[in-house]
Amino acid sequence: MGILAHEHLEQALAAGLVGLDQHGSIGPLSIDVCLGDELIDSTTRRPIRIPPDGLIVGPQDSYLWEFPTELSLAAGLIGEVVTRSSYARLGMAVSSEPSKSVLELSLHEDRDFRPLCTLETFGTMARVRPGEPLGQLVLRTGYEQVPVEQLGALMAKGDLVVADDRGLLCAEQVSFNGGLELTMDRHIRVYRAGMLLDPLQGVGDDDFFLVDLTRHPEGYWLGQDSFFLSSSRQAVATSNKYVISVTPFTSPPADGHDPRKDRKTHPNAPYHAFGHAALRPLTFENHVLCPDGIRVTDRGKQAELHVHPLISPSAYSTPSRYQGQEGPTMMRQGR
Repeated sequence: MGILAHEHLEQALAAGLVGLDQHGSIGPLSIDVCLGDELIDSTTRRPIRIPPDGLIVGPQDSYLWEFPTELSLAAGLIGEVVTRSSYARLGMAVSSEPSKSVLELSLHEDRDFRPLCTLETFGTMARVRPGEPLGQLVLRTGYEQVPVEQLGALMAKGDLVVADDRGLLCAEQVSFNGGLELTMDRHIRVYRAGMLLDPLQGVGDDDFFLVDLTRHPEGYWLGQDSFFLSSSRQAVATSNKYVISVTPFTSPPADGHDPRKDRKTHPNAPYHAFGHAALRPLTFENHVLCPDGIRVTDRGKQAELHVHPLISPSAYSTPSRYQGQEGPTMMRQGR
């Protein structure tokens, strides 16, 4: 029981346990899903054709979209669509929530359907084109998650690796509160409101400016609807038996303040590739919700890390384009 990795997905497709005529690349633990040529306005339900040169999705826009072709899932498989990391770094958010009842809750029967997904942005303006590989289909056979109290044992065995500027850490050097706590590093990259983010044109300093939080001891102020990238102080990785997911706070930090009311953190690209070669800090997407804005400080609680088993160890070893990233890393071209 667990999450299907690269070769498990290939085997499931070859055996007919999963059917999807049109899809993109198969990554370490997901199948890329591409947009068709049409979106649906989520309020009016009016279909909107995506022009070949793209459609701009802004902070106030909310769309639905269907898989270009039918998805077939055998009984026992649970599906979820999340945002590809590269697009999440543009503030884009994809979710399969409208199809949750079929993807997740109908796992005891075979299913043939076209999943309906959402598309929005978190405070940014981004261009999308037909065929854009925005989503990733993650498949699993159950909801197994290593209990928090066992994460220290995984660290001792090397199945979970956590490091910072002190070197490799043991369980006594990290905090467990809802999950293994990851803290924010000193730098953030703040989106320049109104800039159009285009995946084909690349993203740079004209689109995001760098802030060193240590120069703002009282915190760097960001207004409501601001979007910024941050990074964990800790570098993390797992062995080829497990995969990491990160979530916003399921429990408040020790000071009792609940930051879930202030901002969304990493809500739409939760999984981190497995393998010790993937050891690196994690980039997080953040969207400010508080009407009065927030003050961002370094070393505060950023997110919680959880560990899930793969259905069996994976031999997949192709490096990510974000291999070796340091600090909050913008989208790298190559999709």
